Amino acid sequence: MNKKRKRGMDTSAQFFKRWKPRRLTMLKRIGPYIAASKGSVLMLLLVSAATVPVSMMGPRLTQRLIDEVMAKGNAALLGPVAAGFLLVFAVQFLLGAVGLYCSNRLLNRFTLSVRGQVWEKLLHMPYADYEKQETGDLKMRLMDDVDSLGNFVKEQAADYLTALFTALFALGLSLWLDVRMTLLCLLIVPAVFLVNFLIGRGTQKVNEEIRQVNEEYYTFEHNAFQFWKEIKAQCVEEDFIGRFHTYRTALAKLGMRSIRYWFYNEVFTDFKANYMTKVLVYVVGVFAVMDGRISVGSLIMFGEYFGMLVTALDTLNGKSVTLRVNAPYYDRVFETLHFPQESVQGKRDVELRGNISLRGVSFTYASGEGDALQRVNLDIRRGDYVAVIGRSGCGKTTLAKLILGLYPPEKGRIYFDGVPAEELTGECIHRQIGVVMQDSILFNMSIRDNLRLAAPEASDGELREACRRAGILSFIEKLPEGFGTMVGERGVKLSGGQRQRLAIARVLLRRPKVILFDEATSALDRMSEDVVNRAIDDISRDMTVLVISHKPVTVHRAKTVVVIEDGAVTGCGSHEQLLHSNGFYQKLAGSF
Repeated sequence: MNKKRKRGMDTSAQFFKRWKPRRLTMLKRIGPYIAASKGSVLMLLLVSAATVPVSMMGPRLTQRLIDEVMAKGNAALLGPVAAGFLLVFAVQFLLGAVGLYCSNRLLNRFTLSVRGQVWEKLLHMPYADYEKQETGDLKMRLMDDVDSLGNFVKEQAADYLTALFTALFALGLSLWLDVRMTLLCLLIVPAVFLVNFLIGRGTQKVNEEIRQVNEEYYTFEHNAFQFWKEIKAQCVEEDFIGRFHTYRTALAKLGMRSIRYWFYNEVFTDFKANYMTKVLVYVVGVFAVMDGRISVGSLIMFGEYFGMLVTALDTLNGKSVTLRVNAPYYDRVFETLHFPQESVQGKRDVELRGNISLRGVSFTYASGEGDALQRVNLDIRRGDYVAVIGRSGCGKTTLAKLILGLYPPEKGRIYFDGVPAEELTGECIHRQIGVVMQDSILFNMSIRDNLRLAAPEASDGELREACRRAGILSFIEKLPEGFGTMVGERGVKLSGGQRQRLAIARVLLRRPKVILFDEATSALDRMSEDVVNRAIDDISRDMTVLVISHKPVTVHRAKTVVVIEDGAVTGCGSHEQLLHSNGFYQKLAGSF
């Protein structure tokens, strides 16, 4: 933040020196993304270029009307001048309509393309990198930042060039009319730039603070809606209401500061247009008219040209300020487009059989709070029913994440059917290892659509068979709308056991070689747990099953029990074997 504040205190000269090449750099960076809309870009630039000379015709016609028609009484010229005004207005209207259509068409296509690529990049991030991100920040990158970049082409290219050409044309015509009067009037430009710069610097600072608070607020709001039941269950509604008011109050205060700078800008703009420029021009111009250097009509024309010059310079300064304010947003979009992605280069996609081996696997989280796993050696054979148990925080879920390829081990290797995990694509592993978590997520869609997320081409018969094996078919058939029943957001219209069984059915549709249950029954009542465990028993007959659980019924059903203590495997065998040979397991069994 200190660096940003220091940067905000640069002089106007330093400001333009620093940010002038940035506009060209940005145009080069977004070039590939607007390649498909070259026609709209070209048309927009042509319209912008044509707008400048057309706008210069109005003041000239005004001068002819005053000097020729009014002063000299040349009534014959009134018709052509009036027709000229109508023609200029018609052409300006047509150019404005075409420019508006082209700019919006370009904006729509560009934002659609970039937002789609940002979305793909976010979904293909490695799990370890994704966990570091804040929900609010990702949402703003996808929506607000892309919108800001989408406006860049029109504001920082077409509008900027229009203002630049207008300034050059207006300056040239003003000098052509009267050099001395032009130079005298230009003395106000530095003061105008200084005031605009100060207003722009304040606006930039407020916008940065608004974005920072909004980022935190969006994350808070997302979590509040997502975990509404937990908020109610913990009786912390008042705390969250207080946090909401804190965020909204902060945003309201920042909004008032933003309005204040907007008000300053509007008042100063009105002052320039209606007082400063006109009064200066006409006070200086009086002497030019009295000296006979220019006519009254020419003074009016000079005033309009000089007004165009000041407005164009003001626009150029405003666009540069906007570029500076929005530069972090632009950078964040390109930063997102270069987020690390799951690499598939040199990796294979093979059909697995269900054998998993871990050799000397160790892993430590970035927080560095000790080893989550230490030199783990484990063999899981095809068709095994393996239970992994241990106290909370001992590394069970970390083991599951490593097997799923969500994290790479720091030391050692994981093998699937003898093939090192790092040689397989993430899709290969995820497609063939089904996962049922403690709180399986169902989307606000029908049961049929939720199931077909795993297998879009699955027939109704395959859906029914998967649900039968998961022990939920009879329940679905009793529903009035059957498979067309909407489950609600996160499956809130279903019980915990029903959600878990539906999640199992969804996994089965993918026909994985391995199914991993991570505390899948820990939140269920005994009856629901028995139904889910019977489904797990049925599944274990023809595929590898790995269950992480504290429940004794799971341990008793497993062929092999793996005991983890402080990140290390301290026992492996059947329930009976461990009861006689593993003291730690005996303590755990005593709590069953």
